[in-house]
Amino acid sequence: MSKRIHINDVFRYVSKFDHEIGGHYTRDFFFHSVNSQTNATNGRQFVFLPFETKTKVWHYHPRPYGMWPSFEDLTARTKKDTRSLIFTDVGVWILNIVANIDSQIELLHITRHLWTEFHRHMLHHHHSLSDRDTMTTFKTFARAMREHGYNLKFITKEEFIRSKSPI
Repeated sequence: MSKRIHINDVFRYVSKFDHEIGGHYTRDFFFHSVNSQTNATNGRQFVFLPFETKTKVWHYHPRPYGMWPSFEDLTARTKKDTRSLIFTDVGVWILNIVANIDSQIELLHITRHLWTEFHRHMLHHHHSLSDRDTMTTFKTFARAMREHGYNLKFITKEEFIRSKSPI
């Protein structure tokens, strides 16, 4: 069963959760159809997104678990090009996942390097950064990824709400 959330209510809705949730979306609605599971090996949360049947998917990263894409988010394997949104308490990551990324070995290596540096920085500093500094860091990381051919963008919560249809 899927819960339908209007685009104007998505931030209010996801803020009620302390774990990852997700699903798919259309132009006007988000559908909450999956809840997080925990990886028994490393204790990390994850969601199984409906990549097989949907080309527009979303999930929420709550503050305690890192408000940035995981390496798995950035290198998700899909059979068709997919738009993926990751909601956080301060904004939205917009990823355009290219089908068959396995063939782009160089991009995977660049992604691993850039993400690892960014991830380490955020793990050490995210508790002491203001929301403004966090957003600046996020946008800098997204720009670096775009410079290497990866289609990633971060927009603030206010930019998302103002834009009416950023998706």
